[in-house]
Amino acid sequence: MAFWKKSEDPWDVDPARARAKREPIETPLDTLRDWNEERKAKAAEKQAELEAQPKEVCPWCGREMERGCLQGSRGVYWYPGLRTASAAWWGPGAIEESFQVDDEGDFLKGTYKTAWYCRSCKKMVFSMAFAAAEAPPPQTGGECTAELEGYFRDAQEDEEEAPS
Repeated sequence: MAFWKKSEDPWDVDPARARAKREPIETPLDTLRDWNEERKAKAAEKQAELEAQPKEVCPWCGREMERGCLQGSRGVYWYPGLRTASAAWWGPGAIEESFQVDDEGDFLKGTYKTAWYCRSCKKMVFSMAFAAAEAPPPQTGGECTAELEGYFRDAQEDEEEAPS
């Protein structure tokens, strides 16, 4: 474009001419901001519900207990006796009388168990979803191996039956 045809040059701006006002555009940041406000409101409602619940009293010292949760990366288990090296290595599921305690939450967010803690006597209390006698028995190593072998056999049979 020639320098003498300034009227055709898109880069020349006439300061006397007012620019047209644009309508504001909703950006993804605005959407995220709205979502975050909704999330905060839901969390505040949930916190208000928790605070409105009756406080637990420590059965040992009679003081008010603090609400919290137990959680672990591979589940929270109870098993009888002292912790042994084999229990630490194989996990509590290998011990016959053990059972999983964390029955709240889900797979994606993680499982946990709500518990109340007394800071004065250093004790914790939680409610069980079932009686200890009703706890489902854990699988032993041999049962796990047999189950996996069964899945493997089923997969091989499905491959043989599938048309090529």
